[in-house]
This record gives sequence, structure tokens and C-alpha cells, in this order.
Amino acid sequence: MYRCIFMFLLLCTSCVEQKDTTSIKIDLMATDSDTLYYSSFVDSLSYIPLETKDDCLIREITDAILTNQYIFILDTPQQSVWIYSTKGKFIRSLHHQGNGPGEYINLIQFEYDADNRELLLLDGWNKSILRYSPDDKFIDKTVLDIYPSDFKKTADGYLLSMLGAPDSIGGVYSYSSQNHKSTQLIKRTYNLPCNFNWELMGYDNEITFMAPPFDNIVYSYDKKGALRQQIPFKIYPLPTQSYTEDVSTQHLPDFIRTNYIESSHWLYATYWRAESGLRVFLYNKQNGDLQIGKRLVNDIDRVKYTYMTSSCNHNRFVFGYRKEENTDDNPILSPVIVGLGYPYAPVSIYALTPSSHKACTFA
Repeated sequence: MYRCIFMFLLLCTSCVEQKDTTSIKIDLMATDSDTLYYSSFVDSLSYIPLETKDDCLIREITDAILTNQYIFILDTPQQSVWIYSTKGKFIRSLHHQGNGPGEYINLIQFEYDADNRELLLLDGWNKSILRYSPDDKFIDKTVLDIYPSDFKKTADGYLLSMLGAPDSIGGVYSYSSQNHKSTQLIKRTYNLPCNFNWELMGYDNEITFMAPPFDNIVYSYDKKGALRQQIPFKIYPLPTQSYTEDVSTQHLPDFIRTNYIESSHWLYATYWRAESGLRVFLYNKQNGDLQIGKRLVNDIDRVKYTYMTSSCNHNRFVFGYRKEENTDDNPILSPVIVGLGYPYAPVSIYALTPSSHKACTFA
């Protein structure tokens, strides 16, 4: 999603299963190379041009979901979901903004329930999740007891991520459809003046997220409702302060995570601080190899993307981009969806398939 910027520090509660207490130390200042290259971890790139017609002009790819049958595009500026075939042919759009039955006021996130073949839309204003069929039929609405900014479907309900001030209700929650209540799993304790989401990653029937941004533990939430520590990263240099008071991010003295995306084999994250600028790291979950650099470059076909939006099944990342010479067309998708630069420009889906066997090698 394009929701990555700064994230809030989270602390795990006693209900979190401890998988491994050995921290993986990462020194963001110990860069072996300024540039990291796609060729060190990517097997293949694929592109899906999204059909452009008068009735399907995408303004922004806020997020995207690729399934075996459909491509779903979330376009929050237009409060719409665009539905395409896996070949990029336009099928229909969902647009139900309003305050009546089956309508939402502020569409901020979406999810696809493959088991029930349903689209789930999160209304941030009414703290509710609306269910629709892919052929645009409204099914029902679940009114939540908190105001989440992100969500994933679970066996018993939803995993929710919610912004909020320290010592309040901000954190990650499990919502039960049985008792209609949310239980806090992770709590936010740091005070940073940002409006940023925790990114909940969903791939291969697993939900993961990375928290807190200064301790950087990767958590996994399984089908049985168990939350466990999956990868306990420890990022250096260590934070110099507690951030219990308001701090300007423009002059932030410590590295804070600005992006995180994960597949079955790879984890990608970016960090930033005022003094040092950007840092990128790639972690191979299969063999523990790690790369750290100041930028990530596509050296395979030189296509430049603007945003990494999400991960999806089968070890793929999704980006989106627009061809500058065809700004009247929709963007292009690739099981890596890349962002868009211009309103109503052509969109393509661009999918990047990380290697399942390559070791990280520094260029």
C-alpha cells in the first residue's frame, strides 16, 4: 500500500508467543554498497497493462490485490475499487460512497476474502467493514468497536491496526465476530506526530506485521489466532531518546522505519533519519542473508516504479507505475504494483517475483 511512511512503536503483551529470543542485529550505517540491485534477489518481472476507457480512469493505485481470477485496485481519491481480469481487461468498478444502506462515507482500505469470494471495504468514518460480491452486490456490514486504519480477515473475524496517542487505544487488535469485541494484542507507546499506519501483510494464508519501529520485531498471526514473534530484528544505531514527548520528524535524530513489505522468502524495509537520509535492507528469510544500502535499483529492465504497495501469494511483491509517454492511459501492474505519477494516466500492474533460492549478494 502507499501507506508506508513512519510507524509507531508497539509493545507486545503477554499473549504473544515467543518464537526465538535471539536478536538479528542490523547496523544501518554499515552499508557495503550504496546501491542494492534487483538482480540479487529477483527471479522475474512481469507486467499487466490495465485497460484504459472512459469509464475506468484510475486516479491512484492506493493498494492492489492479485488473485487467480481478478485484479482489484483500491483508488481512495475516487473512493472506488476497480476490478480487472488477470490479463488487465476492465470488468467493473465498485463505487458506493454515501450514507445509506450498503454505502460507505470514507473508503480507506480493502481486502479480498478468497474463501467466500467477497470484497471487504473498510469505512474509516463509520468504523465498519462492508462486504460485497465481485459482481457488485452488497451482502452485509460489520460495525466495529474501534476505528482501525488497516485490517485483515481472520478465521474468527479481523486483525485490526489502529492509530492513537500513547497510553490510549492505539495498537493492533484481534476482533471476534462471535462476541463483537476487539482485544488489544500490541500497544503503541511512542509519541510521534505522524498519521501513519502499521502495515499488515497478507500472503499464503498468513498475516505478518513489523513492530515496533525502533525494536523492529516481525510478528506473525496464524489461522488459529496465535500471535508470535517471527523475526526479532534489532536495529543499530539504537534510539537516543524515549519519544514520550512530541518530536518533529523533520529533525528526527534516530532511524525510524518508513516502509515494510514481506513475502514468503523475503523481507524488505526502509529507514530514514534527518542526518543520514534513507537506508534500505533486504533480508532472506530462508538463509538469513542480509543486504543494506542507500537505494534499491531495478537493473533488470531499468523500469522505475514509484511505490511498493503490497505483497501477495507465491512469493511476489506488487508495484505500479505509469509510462511517462502515455499519461492518458491507466497504470501498469506487475505482481509488484507500482504507483502512479499523474492523475488519470495509464496504469499498469508490474509484478516482481523474488527468488526462492538466490542468496543475497552485494553488488
